[in-house]
Amino acid sequence: KENLAKLTVETCHKYGGTSIISVTQHATQVAVERAKFYEDIGADNLMLLPPFFLKPGQAALYRHMKAVGQAVNIPASVTDLPMSFLRNTGITEITIPANIEKIGTNTFSWCENLAKVTFNNGLTLIGSSAFANCVALTSVTLPEGLLTLGGFSGCVNLASINIPSTVTTIYSDTFDNCTALKSIVLPASLETVSFAFEGWTAEQTIYVEAGAADVYNLWATDSDSGFASFLDKSYSGPFYQMDAKIVWNYTPDQPETEGEGGAA
Repeated sequence: KENLAKLTVETCHKYGGTSIISVTQHATQVAVERAKFYEDIGADNLMLLPPFFLKPGQAALYRHMKAVGQAVNIPASVTDLPMSFLRNTGITEITIPANIEKIGTNTFSWCENLAKVTFNNGLTLIGSSAFANCVALTSVTLPEGLLTLGGFSGCVNLASINIPSTVTTIYSDTFDNCTALKSIVLPASLETVSFAFEGWTAEQTIYVEAGAADVYNLWATDSDSGFASFLDKSYSGPFYQMDAKIVWNYTPDQPETEGEGGAA
């Protein structure tokens, strides 16, 4: 590992690039020693992985990150929140810092007291089940620049959420059983949508900015996935097992109208 790190730094410097090395150790002292080693071999930046195996509290996380950051004289940052990072903890609110680009799978799932999440620009991915079963969440505002969206299944009290115009992918199960949502708008930027709306009822509406034919040609590419399950009942796309109304060719200034029923 040390030789690989040295080779990475040498190669980056040879071609005029910036070397960024990850510090992934969970024990603070070991992480400090590793950070110092990377600095000594010429690394330009460090990317820190927050320790999560033993689910440390916020104070312990802060001490760990502070110790590593203060041990070196090169920039050290966190860009990803790892899988199951704060899963099933008692947090009530959190602000995602602007330097965070990715939120991993199950990062905040089953945080049943989490009532407020503030996102900042710079976030590009919310992983599968990232906020699953966060039943205290009632409203979420997602930032422009987000590309990949997952993670809100089982948020039964979520009554408001936006999908930014930059999102291209919605993962499986993303909005399963989000029955408090009266409606949702799927932007024209979307290229891939998986099984994302199971459990939606006839009282809910999905507004799609694209047309049905365009959506079918873009997403319904085979018999195992695809958006337009209403066109071919053998498809199991994002409208699988839901009864919500669908409104095609929607524009933001368009009044709410009745749409087609979902697939059975």
